[in-house]
Amino acid sequence: MTTKRFQVALSFPGEYRNYVSQVAEVLAKSLGKDKVFYDQWYTAELAQPDLDVLLQSFYHDRSGLVVPFLCADYERKEWCGLEWRAIRDLIKRRQSKDIMPMRFDNAEIPGFYSIDGYVDLNDLAPQRAAELILQRLQLNQVAISKPAIKIFSDRLPTVKGEFFGREAELKLLNEAWADDGTRIIQFIAPGGTGKTKLLRHWLDHTDNIDALIAWSFYSQGSSEDKQVSASPFFSHAFDKLGSTRSLSSFATEEEKGEHLADLLRQQRCVLVLDGLEPLQHAGKGMRGELKDRAIRQLLRSLAGQNNGLCIITTRIAVHELSDRAHVIAQNLQNLAPDDGV
Repeated sequence: MTTKRFQVALSFPGEYRNYVSQVAEVLAKSLGKDKVFYDQWYTAELAQPDLDVLLQSFYHDRSGLVVPFLCADYERKEWCGLEWRAIRDLIKRRQSKDIMPMRFDNAEIPGFYSIDGYVDLNDLAPQRAAELILQRLQLNQVAISKPAIKIFSDRLPTVKGEFFGREAELKLLNEAWADDGTRIIQFIAPGGTGKTKLLRHWLDHTDNIDALIAWSFYSQGSSEDKQVSASPFFSHAFDKLGSTRSLSSFATEEEKGEHLADLLRQQRCVLVLDGLEPLQHAGKGMRGELKDRAIRQLLRSLAGQNNGLCIITTRIAVHELSDRAHVIAQNLQNLAPDDGV
């Protein structure tokens, strides 16, 4: 069962609203109205600034199957163009099974070629189009319903003492894991503030995590001139996620980071990078940039697309994640006296 907000999202030009609305109604009867993204059903939610960003997130991140209704009007409409941009990125990320193109005519669509499959809507009733969409959902479900191998690797350091407080941070983690669109959370605080203890408590009290990779870099030290390596982390993560590639097989460090991001996206995984500061530039005049190129690419890729959740703890914010959508930077303050009451 998909964990995304919508099972189906419909992308179409207004000229064909009458047809698509009938498709949406049939889908809603089978799936429920809240599982079908049809724009007129979400008028109140869509009435906000940055609508372009919101719409693209619906098609790119929050829908199990995207159905674009391609035609000459689709090609020339600006909003359809924004939606098509998000769809093309799914193709680029090899998520073609999540896209089901339908065509009203043979108009040329940038990025859609003669080798690409589609449903021809000529002489096809809306009822039948909806039935084909439901069939595709069933096929996709069969493909992902094979018994998943539970992945569990927890290498967080042992923490002592009783846990209390941090209600706001626990709420933030719970909402992110419930799929509110957040892809990465970084908790930023000096040492001894309780970052690791917070994660330990949340992981111990969250029972719907089927894939966990938790790694701590604290043991490598945090001085600016210390040589550190993320290679042990990548080697361990590749092994746990079933990759047969060796670290030496990658042409670049960026390729290595992207490979791990792709592996993580194959299931809904919690990735914990605890104590990331040894891999950051933290000296005078530095902004917390990452030293390791593979880690940098991993985080950039997950910030762009992540159907799970990446959680970072560090003493200095990761510069490469600043001002990225779907990334939350939370400064962890010392506990207030009332938290211990």
